[in-house]
Amino acid sequence: MLLLLFRTYPVYIDRESRHAAQRCAKALFPSIPCTDLPAFAQLLRKESSNTAVAPANAFVLVEWCSTLLQYLSTRLDDYSPLVLETVFAISKALETCLGTSTKQSLKHSVIIITRRALRAVFSAEFHGSNLVRDVVPSLIKEATSGFKNAPILGVICGVCARLPNRKNDLDAVKGEIFQFYSKEIVASRTPVPRHVHEGIRDLFTSFSTMEDLQKYVWPAVEKAILRSPEILLAGVLTSLVSSIPVEIDLSEVFSSSICKQLLANIKSTNAVIRKGAIEALEAFIPRCSDEKSLLKVVDEVVTPLKAQKIPNVEQRALQAQVLRVVPCSSSASQAILTGLSAALLRESSEVALEPEIKSFCHHLTFLVSSRADVSMENCTTVIKG
Repeated sequence: MLLLLFRTYPVYIDRESRHAAQRCAKALFPSIPCTDLPAFAQLLRKESSNTAVAPANAFVLVEWCSTLLQYLSTRLDDYSPLVLETVFAISKALETCLGTSTKQSLKHSVIIITRRALRAVFSAEFHGSNLVRDVVPSLIKEATSGFKNAPILGVICGVCARLPNRKNDLDAVKGEIFQFYSKEIVASRTPVPRHVHEGIRDLFTSFSTMEDLQKYVWPAVEKAILRSPEILLAGVLTSLVSSIPVEIDLSEVFSSSICKQLLANIKSTNAVIRKGAIEALEAFIPRCSDEKSLLKVVDEVVTPLKAQKIPNVEQRALQAQVLRVVPCSSSASQAILTGLSAALLRESSEVALEPEIKSFCHHLTFLVSSRADVSMENCTTVIKG
């Protein structure tokens, strides 16, 4: 009866009918012997793994998986091994929904349903701890998925972060998730879809520390910028920086190694790489709170403009644009004005001149409004303007 009922899952297009079918399934579960229920979980996994399944049908599969997981959460003594099979199934259907649907409402709903299901099984007093420690490594080691399990791992991180009794369990396996992220996403040889690198944000938002990033992430980022910038700079690096908690200072790693590499990628003939490099610079620079490191970054950006070492007009424009996001301070703003003063008076292209003027005026405004000294050289630049 359950298998016949499941065959109807693509038929119902309205919520009331879908939920009615799922209520029937929930009523059938207690009557099914322990030896037979695994066959149904395997069927869910097989159907969810079908790459041709439509997003609307994948959404219904997430609902079915959620129904089964919520049932299993009350009987984990008998059915704990089934949880892993069902989580594999829900991970496939979740990724299909996020990756192929164009409806934001569907994507939002599927995340909520998945969280609800995982919260039910992880909240179990005696088995929840072991389930977290079993499920995460199993998802990471699934060789055929590559980076596609990132969204479900992100949801698991988000759920555990909100369950006080599971945060420590996730902490115990987070190193494996960071390694997965570095290997499958940062070092990927194929383009990483947005829903994948955005889907794992909760790992960084809730569990990352400066030590974790230094150990697992930044070495991989430095290698990837050199080896495959067209993949890393197509959204992955910007998403990573925006996910890191604001209390973690990125000054040291950015000024010592990443800044130079990003500036070098502004010269690329590939528009995706140029755009990604600028976006990454604009994400990193406001996160530098150490003034010494920030001045080092300012020097890296403004010196080539001052010395007229950038023959390409578009590159000069992009490099000048970056200076607008530098946090205003007396020393940093003074350094930028000094560098741009020399560049402005010799600039021959309006394409580069406009962002140079905007950056100059942005920092000049700060110095005037904060009643800091403005050098005669900078005043002369304005007068000659």
